Order: sequence, then C-alpha cells, then structure tokens
Amino acid sequence: MRELENFLERSVILSSGVELQAPLGELKLTNTTTSVPVAVSTPPKSLEDVERQHIAETLERTRGVIGGRGGAAEILGRPCATA
Repeated sequence: MRELENFLERSVILSSGVELQAPLGELKLTNTTTSVPVAVSTPPKSLEDVERQHIAETLERTRGVIGGRGGAAEILGRPCATA
C-alpha cells in the first residue's frame, strides 16, 4: 500500500496542469518470485523533464520521505512547507 501512495505522490509532483501524468515506467509486474519492470522510460527531453526525473528519483531513494533530516527536501536543498 505504501508503494502505491509513493507512486501517486510522485505522479502529482511530476504532473503539470490539470492532467495527472503518472510515471508508468516505474510500474512493475510482480509475482511470488520476482519483479519485472513493465516499461523503460525514454530519455528526458527538456530541463523541466530532467528536474522532474531528479525529484522523482530522490523521492524513491528516500522512500517518499519529503521533510526532515535525510528527506527529499533536504537532499534537494529545497524548503519543506508544512501544512
């Protein structure tokens, strides 16, 4: 369940405008023994794409932790707004 939450958070962060753009290349098929990537993502085409990819990879490394020590915001050198 946590993986789904992380995937949805990344989708929201990576999306611009009103349409949700899910990073489908990150989805994996699973069975009882192995995980297999569904698709290979294409290379980024713009600076915005590179930034989004970098943020998504950082979120993946932090397992979805955004704020706090060792969170994505700290690693990326960005402030973390609290609600």
